[in-house]
Amino acid sequence: MKIFDIHPHVISPDTVRYPHVNVLDHTEAHNSERPVTTEQMLAEMDAAGIEHAVLVQTFLVYGYDNSYVADSAAAHPDRFAWVGSVDARAADAPQQLRALVRQRHMDGLRVFASYGEIAKDSDWLADPETMPAWQAAADLDLPVCVMMKATSLPVLAKVVDRFPTLRFVLDHIGAVRPADAPSFPSADALWALAERPNVYLKLTSSVIERSIAAGVLEPLMRRCIELFGANRIAWGSNYPTSAGPLTRLVEFAQTELAFLSETEREAIFNGTARSLYPRFDRTLTSGGRS
Repeated sequence: MKIFDIHPHVISPDTVRYPHVNVLDHTEAHNSERPVTTEQMLAEMDAAGIEHAVLVQTFLVYGYDNSYVADSAAAHPDRFAWVGSVDARAADAPQQLRALVRQRHMDGLRVFASYGEIAKDSDWLADPETMPAWQAAADLDLPVCVMMKATSLPVLAKVVDRFPTLRFVLDHIGAVRPADAPSFPSADALWALAERPNVYLKLTSSVIERSIAAGVLEPLMRRCIELFGANRIAWGSNYPTSAGPLTRLVEFAQTELAFLSETEREAIFNGTARSLYPRFDRTLTSGGRS
């Protein structure tokens, strides 16, 4: 089975060429304790049997400076796609998006709608000032990954409905942490989004770990697949935020999801990623790794 990872992060040791920024005085342990470079990521992917990865801008290290993730993907276009960050509220956000796609071949956009002490209020997602950015992303066919709290899902639904062709990928399955199996009524806002065919779920290592700890992994996955379909769920390692090595995270996910059918696992581990990020199929067709 091919393995595609749609949620790893890379950090350069060269802080002169790629300076770190202080995002609202927030740092994470992995940024200083276990950073992973592009070269290390490639070696770990090879060891773990990962064909391709979608590098996600390390926002808490670089903010809106996408230089390192863009340079990493440009240096290894047969292995990496990449997702960058742009301030959707900026007046020139549409121009930034077009430049990143046309000049740096960006494959997707990521926004921090709400995250811990950062951006507590997600109402800005549906503000009129953000509409040009969402329209530009739709015109460019850029999937939008959204990092958010579960309480922000109703706000996101307004944007999803306004832009039905724009695909939204909910990081960590929308940050829902249900513990009331099997129907999970506490996740009603998430289940409501399943009716929108342009909403996808990103199943990360942290979600799997939390669900196992709560004893609800299988019923949660059954519910997600029942409502969204496996073809709208994709796996992401969340490495190195989730402690590696990457081989462990791949083996962990495959072992813990073994109760799913082969068709479902194929979709989650590669099929959905290929539909969201067509660079992968172009690479395979042109004679890249297969």
